[in-house]
Amino acid sequence: MQETHTAGPAATELLVRGMSCNNCARHVTDAIQNVPGVRSATVLLETGRASVRWNSGTPQNVPAVVEAVQKAGYEAKEIPLDVSAASETHRPSWQINLWLGVAVTAVLMVGEWGFRLGLQPWFQWLSFALAGAVQIFAGAQFYRGAWNQLKIGSSNMDTLVALGSTTAFGYSAWALLGGAGGHLYFMEAAAIITLISLGHWLEARVSDKAGGALKSLLNLAPYLPHRLRREPKTMQHAPRLPHHAQQKVLGLNVRGGQAGRLKPRKENDPARLLCIAFKHSPIISDYRA
Repeated sequence: MQETHTAGPAATELLVRGMSCNNCARHVTDAIQNVPGVRSATVLLETGRASVRWNSGTPQNVPAVVEAVQKAGYEAKEIPLDVSAASETHRPSWQINLWLGVAVTAVLMVGEWGFRLGLQPWFQWLSFALAGAVQIFAGAQFYRGAWNQLKIGSSNMDTLVALGSTTAFGYSAWALLGGAGGHLYFMEAAAIITLISLGHWLEARVSDKAGGALKSLLNLAPYLPHRLRREPKTMQHAPRLPHHAQQKVLGLNVRGGQAGRLKPRKENDPARLLCIAFKHSPIISDYRA
C-alpha cells in the first residue's frame, strides 16, 4: 500500500538520474503528469531535478510519481525540504570521460593519419586495447542509459551513441580477431564517445556558470531600509540595525541607528531616486532630502 500525503507543500522536489537529452526530460515530464493529482511538472535536464505541483485538495502520492519515473526508465527520489538544492543536485562527471577519450583519440589519430600506421598489426592491437578502455570506462554512462531504455522498449540519445560506437568497435574487433584484414575503426569508435562527452562537459560548464551568475545577481539585491515614522506627538522608530552592521543601498551608506534617515549626497544621487520612489509608500512615510 502506497503512502500518500493529504497535507503538505504545494510542490514536491525530486532528484532524477539517467537523463541525457531534452527528449529524456520530456519523457519524465509526461510520466509525472500522468499521475493522478499532479497539476504540472517541471523537469530541468541541467540540474537533474523535477518540481511537481499538486492539485489543491488531492492527496500527494509521491511514491506513485517515483514509480512512474522508474517505469519511464529513470531513477527518482524525493528531496527533503530541509536539504539544500546544491547538496542534492547530482550531475554526472564528464571530465574523466573527456580526458580519457581525448587522450586515446589523439593517439590513434596521430598514428593513423600522421604516421600511416593503420595497417600495422602492432598498432591495430594497440588500437584495440585503447579503444576498449574508452568503451568500458568512458562509455559506461551511455551504455547504462541505453540499457535502461531498452528494458522499457524505448530509446534516447544514449541508444544512438551506444549503437554507433559499438558497431564500429564490434566490427573492428571481429576483423582483427578473425584475421579479415582491411581498415579498422577503433579510432572512430573512441571518437564518437569522446565528442559526445565533450558536448556534455561543455553543457555542464555553461550551466554552472549560468547558475553562479544568477546567484550573484540575486545577491546584488539591495537591503530595504526600515522606516522612521513621524507622528504628531510621538516619534516611532523602526528596529535599528546592529551598530556593527553597515550596508550600502544604491550608493547610500546605511549604518546602525540610521536605517530610516535617507539623505542623498548629491542631487542626482541614486539614493535620491530611492527616496522619491518610497516617498508615498507605506514603508517609508517620512524622508529627508
